[in-house]
Amino acid sequence: MNRPKLIDTIGQFTAVPNAAIKSIAEIGPEAFTLFVYFRYRTNSESEVAFPSYDTIQRDTNFHRRTISRAIWTLVQAGMLERQKRFGRSTLYMVKIPPTVVPPLELTVVPTVELTVVPPLELDIKTDPIKTDPIEIESSCAGAQKRQTSPRQQALSTLEGRFSSISHIPIPASKTPRERKAAAVRWWVPIADMWELCGRDTDRAVSLLELAYAKMVKDKLTISAPQSVLEVFKALYAEQARAREVKTAGAVATRRVYRAGQVVEVAA
Repeated sequence: MNRPKLIDTIGQFTAVPNAAIKSIAEIGPEAFTLFVYFRYRTNSESEVAFPSYDTIQRDTNFHRRTISRAIWTLVQAGMLERQKRFGRSTLYMVKIPPTVVPPLELTVVPTVELTVVPPLELDIKTDPIKTDPIEIESSCAGAQKRQTSPRQQALSTLEGRFSSISHIPIPASKTPRERKAAAVRWWVPIADMWELCGRDTDRAVSLLELAYAKMVKDKLTISAPQSVLEVFKALYAEQARAREVKTAGAVATRRVYRAGQVVEVAA
């Protein structure tokens, strides 16, 4: 998508699609600002932009978390594609926003007077309707499964947090093969983290952030939650041992009456 150059007496301009302007209410001002910025930074020949986070932060004066959240919003809205490169800045490709379909105009058709013909009396023997309770129970169970459960909400929170801090997009899961790969590398490890923390979402998020920071500090490769799971377990075990030592160091006491005074002694 080449970037057309518009010049007038004020100076040079960067063209922005009308559909992007109409989507401000949906994506928010920060995401729209980054869309225009990536449009401005796009190379007219390679059709990609590759500014680093430091460059984006310097040019926009946005916080790094704001930049990460805005990029994620653009990706979800289909307005941006990104390609992570190890040791180099990420490639960004601006996409044309989906076209908004205008509402259909309804035409009122005048009613037509119809002559009602009485139905024919037919002697047809029909069997009574049989209702299978198993089918009804299955249908109700399916409707309940479609509702978002607390477990799904917690796993979605962990999944989104990992993608936010690592800048790694959540994998596609349209085909059975994609779903199987995503389960091994994403969903199962994230569920293990949540279960290990006693289904405490806040604690799991905190440990996930610590594990990610430790791997970044140690310069270890991070490609999916699966690669963080072992460090996550090690940090959990370390915290558990620290709590045990703290509990063992506490001395139980009891109050007794001595020489007319109440004093505390070891139990």
